[in-house]
Amino acid sequence: MDTRRRTRHKLSQVYGRQEKGANLRVYFIDLMHPSGANNTNVMPLGMGLIASYCQANLSVPLEAEIFKLPDDLNRALAENPLPDVACISNWAWNQRLSLAYARYLKHLKPTMPIIMGGLNFPLDQAGREAFLRAHPEVDFYVVGEGEGSINNLLAELFFFDLDVFVLRSCKPLREGCCYMGSGNYREGELLRISNLDDIPSPYLSGMMDKFFSQGLRPIIETARGCPFGCTFCCAASSDDHRVIHHSPAYIEAELDYIARKVKESGNEPDLIYADLNFGMFPQDLEKARIFRRIIDKYGWPRTISGSTGKANAEQVLEVVATVNRGPDGKDEGILKFAASLQSTDPEVLSLCRRHNFPMEKLQKLMADRPKGGPAEYFSELIVGLPGDTKEKHFQSLRDCIDRLRLNLIVSHQLMLLPGTPLATPEMRAEHGLKTRWRPLVGCAGIYRIGEEDIPIAEIEEIVTETATMSLQDHIECREMDLLAKIYLDRDAFIEVFGLIRRLGLSCFDLLLVLRELWRQTPHLSHFLADFRKATILPFFWDLNGIEQFTAEAENIQYLLRGELGTNELLVYRANAMMEYEGRIHDALSHATRFYLAKNVFCDSPVLTNYLAQVIRWSLLRKFNSLELEDGEGYGSTFDFDFTAAAEREYEVIPEEVTLSSPRIYRFIYTPEQQAHIRDLIAWWIPENATSAQRKYNWGRFYHIINTKTLDRTPVLEGDNGQG
Repeated sequence: MDTRRRTRHKLSQVYGRQEKGANLRVYFIDLMHPSGANNTNVMPLGMGLIASYCQANLSVPLEAEIFKLPDDLNRALAENPLPDVACISNWAWNQRLSLAYARYLKHLKPTMPIIMGGLNFPLDQAGREAFLRAHPEVDFYVVGEGEGSINNLLAELFFFDLDVFVLRSCKPLREGCCYMGSGNYREGELLRISNLDDIPSPYLSGMMDKFFSQGLRPIIETARGCPFGCTFCCAASSDDHRVIHHSPAYIEAELDYIARKVKESGNEPDLIYADLNFGMFPQDLEKARIFRRIIDKYGWPRTISGSTGKANAEQVLEVVATVNRGPDGKDEGILKFAASLQSTDPEVLSLCRRHNFPMEKLQKLMADRPKGGPAEYFSELIVGLPGDTKEKHFQSLRDCIDRLRLNLIVSHQLMLLPGTPLATPEMRAEHGLKTRWRPLVGCAGIYRIGEEDIPIAEIEEIVTETATMSLQDHIECREMDLLAKIYLDRDAFIEVFGLIRRLGLSCFDLLLVLRELWRQTPHLSHFLADFRKATILPFFWDLNGIEQFTAEAENIQYLLRGELGTNELLVYRANAMMEYEGRIHDALSHATRFYLAKNVFCDSPVLTNYLAQVIRWSLLRKFNSLELEDGEGYGSTFDFDFTAAAEREYEVIPEEVTLSSPRIYRFIYTPEQQAHIRDLIAWWIPENATSAQRKYNWGRFYHIINTKTLDRTPVLEGDNGQG
């Protein structure tokens, strides 16, 4: 019996046993830490879908309200009657905040049923039971999809007059729920939705309208489920790996509504899709065409973020190209191609049960991709996976840079999430995983809950050592990740690395030369030393230590000011681009000359002159990149046609683009660029942000935004004064 039929069967029992006209008031709560600003400021789609489904399927009149901001919830609790039931999300970024409000709601109304759900929940029975015993404020924990389970649970709660004790004690087991009944752990069978269109859109119903004015980023779901079982991912916990899709009509109606509301709000954030493998299914081609129609109709979104598929690479590339191809046929770089390899080492992948694109096929596809334009070809890498070593991580970087020529590499430290196979005691022991704890970036604050000011910070467990990787090797991997991010992300220095590729040399080897040069250069060596220190400084050896630390209001202030607990990789990359602009160009110039000399390319005066001028061209493109009021910009004279080189991604030799006479270029921001950049800064770096928020948001800014759109536009003044 599917979820909907079960629900109708249960509700048929409710009819006739309850008085007509009764209703059920439910708060659907998916909180964020406002200090996280543009990190977790995503609309609460999950709770919206559950609320919308319950409203459509419960025979009981349902008064549903959704909450994302703590202040919004506080006002409702102070000004309105308390709800009958509270459904609260549990994620890595809000667990402690959610539990604090669960305890407060129980304090206000001890009989109120508290239902919690989310993937941040142990896989093993012992871990689940320990969680429930540690948090008696949680009456039921919903595992897996929430729509059917919560719908049925609300119906049963209504039937039993909201008596949690009776419901937890009686048989049969509550489907999709873990709970304590009569002192014993109980767990019902999982439920899954068979047709996504059975869930009414919470956007089209108006349930999500208030979030457009709260500065939250819209998110949609076009498909649900993942066919893979990677041990570091919460999606691996499901016994059912079916993938189900929304119909094209559902998707287009929802996107059209969201785009109209975005335009009405005056904010234009990026769009996020929740699909775990977008692009690899046959249905995704039509979805891509829908995305493109919305973009052409509204001029929004300019950026779409999410995870593309890990199979059927040819189609994934076609889907990405369809979304990105503008009316003039040019690639607009809106959607990334995300290979998300995590590692390229066969042993590491096998230990993680990871299935990547075949490297040879992916290499051919990347070699055949269109040249030029702002398109992004992306992969994630994870440091510290089972079997990983410094050498293997370096090789993964080399493969991504040299073999695949990806222009966006996001490197993560391995985070052990409850709800993943890798976090189970068995796998921890098997792979010798040693972990430390640290505050989760941007997820902290001091909250007025009732009559108390409560310090709260989310924490994360990071693998810092394994049976095959020492802590020192871990730090060296992070150092290399930083240099790759500074120099290679979004082709930031493609002018030089394109030359290296044209000469048949290794961009990764040049990066190794850069690392040694940075270590020997006073200002840059201090920068690296600060980064290494910042990488390890936030860690605590045990859970008790960090819980004691984050319980002190003074320490929360450290986090809010950015003195501790930030995303070091993003922040230091932003600092490098904004404060070390000239120095990182000088370092690249010196390292490239040394590298070319080492490879017997130093004898050509033309090559030497080309390198000096292409470095200058690169610098002027990025110079004072956020100074929009600069009049006529910055000018210089060049002996090479770098605009022609750019069309070939700078994969040229000097003789191919040598000019018959010098040209003078000025590097400016067009009025369109100025307006675009002002909008981006207003969105990502709000004036009322704290110093910590600004510091981190600049890191997120350079991470999310296609920085090619921030490059100055070169304008030709003439050919030796005659053009």
